[in-house]
Amino acid sequence: MGDKRKNRLRNIHIPQPPQAHTAPDKDNQYKAYIRVADENIPANEVLLLSWKKSTRTSGLLLPLTRPVAKLMTYLESHPYIHIRKFCRIAHIKPTTASEILSDLMAINTLKYTIVNKQIVYARNPVTTLS
Repeated sequence: MGDKRKNRLRNIHIPQPPQAHTAPDKDNQYKAYIRVADENIPANEVLLLSWKKSTRTSGLLLPLTRPVAKLMTYLESHPYIHIRKFCRIAHIKPTTASEILSDLMAINTLKYTIVNKQIVYARNPVTTLS
């Protein structure tokens, strides 16, 4: 007997990402920054990846893996998570965590926020992942 799963296609509207501001650093190399209270905070790898992914014209495949499930469970009882904490609770490498977080931000399931001048990630109350 074969597996008779039905494939479901879901349309998700992805709003335009916030525009990153660019400015030269001390070596005159242009870097992306986010503006917080009249201060430039360098955009991290997760933000850069999510901005790039959200401008794609092709689709984004996001498998619901154990690390994603652990992240969502953690965020049910905590207001936000830092990438290092996500790596610890999901037992994954930082590059894998960056990919997962950027995917979830690109589909508007997560949003970034600034806490103590650090970029952290929270559930976006507008969208839920089911």
